[in-house]
Amino acid sequence: MTATLSEGDLVSGYAAFLRNEGWRVVVTRPSQASIFFTMEGGRRKGPDVVAVKRTVVLSLEAKVRAAGLFRRAPPWHLSDCDVMNALAASEAYQAELLSRVAQRLGDMDVRLPVIAGLLAATTFPPEGLEEASQLLCVQRLSSGEFRIVSSAVHPD
Repeated sequence: MTATLSEGDLVSGYAAFLRNEGWRVVVTRPSQASIFFTMEGGRRKGPDVVAVKRTVVLSLEAKVRAAGLFRRAPPWHLSDCDVMNALAASEAYQAELLSRVAQRLGDMDVRLPVIAGLLAATTFPPEGLEEASQLLCVQRLSSGEFRIVSSAVHPD
């Protein structure tokens, strides 16, 4: 099933799931032009999925194969997991992301907490789950359903 699934399919499927659960989906593909945060060194990072529900903002990076979320290529580059861990740990990164989301929505509290996470269509490797222990990790099952496989925090 995952062999024919693209990252775009994965992201749009999860966005549809979130909408059905009452989330306002702001981004369903990387949008460095408008919804991003600036990391040390000036690198912009636009998450693949950004959604808002009542009192929380969800920000996810997605790859069809979970192992790709932890890959550093070349070795000195940050993996998607590294980037989401940095977002989870940095009030400044969160504030910048929230400001851009609020600008897009026009009616959002910029003090909402941000849940950073990872989305994949294959099983997360155990060492990856350990590396992502402070993140929300969501897997798309072969049935097309989504399940949380690991979470330091749980969205509504």
